[in-house]
Amino acid sequence: MIVLGGPPADQDPTSGHWELYGPIKNLPTEQWSIDGTVFWINNVLYFVYSGWPLDGRPESEKTQQLFIARLQDPLTASSSPVLISDPSNPWERSGDAGINEGPQWLADPNGSFIGIVYSCAGSWTRDYKLGVLQYEGGDPLNPHSWKKWHKPLLQSGDNAHCHGPGHCSFVPYNHEMLVIFHATDNPTDGWGNRKARAQVLNFHNGLPDMGGFVGAMCDSLHGAEAVPSGPGGPGPSGAPTKGEEPHGLKKLEGKIKDMIKEPIKEITDELHHKRKAAINPPSPARAAPMPYSMIPAPALLWVAPADPVELDPPEPDPPLVDVAPPPLELVALCTPPIDVKVSPEATLEELELPLELGAGVADAAELEPLHPAD
Repeated sequence: MIVLGGPPADQDPTSGHWELYGPIKNLPTEQWSIDGTVFWINNVLYFVYSGWPLDGRPESEKTQQLFIARLQDPLTASSSPVLISDPSNPWERSGDAGINEGPQWLADPNGSFIGIVYSCAGSWTRDYKLGVLQYEGGDPLNPHSWKKWHKPLLQSGDNAHCHGPGHCSFVPYNHEMLVIFHATDNPTDGWGNRKARAQVLNFHNGLPDMGGFVGAMCDSLHGAEAVPSGPGGPGPSGAPTKGEEPHGLKKLEGKIKDMIKEPIKEITDELHHKRKAAINPPSPARAAPMPYSMIPAPALLWVAPADPVELDPPEPDPPLVDVAPPPLELVALCTPPIDVKVSPEATLEELELPLELGAGVADAAELEPLHPAD
């Protein structure tokens, strides 16, 4: 196991200095080992990893176990490694290979559970799964302080939506604990088509619970579309086989599309109508033609006849009579007559007289003309 040191925790790890320190001191250099992780128990730092057996069995390369060591500091072990998990359960094996690897520390926020979630069985098979090694107190270097669960935490079922879930990490998100793991779309994909997926982990009665099997939402996001697998060419598509119903996200995707199809169409139609109205504003509204029966009288109306008819010529208007007004005379209609002198330019408003037009006048001849003053 190799240590790579980075900048202090309060500095940006993407711009700070990194240094390769080499193997952890005091650990056996002849042991093949991978997947190391560190955690604290009772203010003491421990290191857990997966490795081949230390007894040098001939089948060692087909067996991976979990070991724990106490650390003096991030670079130095202060104890020899101790075996705490061996692939002893049938579900931890694939053929003649027994695998325990990928240990990850997990703790309930309430402190009711602390332990290790590990991957087991062959990572190249659909049998790959997650197991639990629970810490029950006491000295972490004592194998009896650890209890292995008799059932997997997460595995593929007979009608699985993905296959071989394993090698997980835990991410707290929005008051929930998400488990990020890799799995394949098809049971025979091996290492060629592994994709990262997520599923919620709950704590029931103080113990971690994922329902035992991968959920429907862990299906492939790509549907029937083939996607690249690593730097090489395309991998298996994850499409349902002939006659198989879509499941997981593919099935949910169709339901979502059906639910939002009509609302989206209404919104797009409204936006299209508004855009068209902005580009081509409507002409000013014109009043509808008024029916003939509603035209108020009196009115001049010309209706073009449907067929030519003969119309009588209209009666001629009476001749106009040119009547000249009396020169320089202003006739005041008033009762009783009064003598008023006004200038020719005076108006009725300037006279300020209480005129009562037509009141008490029997004949216009009775009115006396008023001559303007010199």
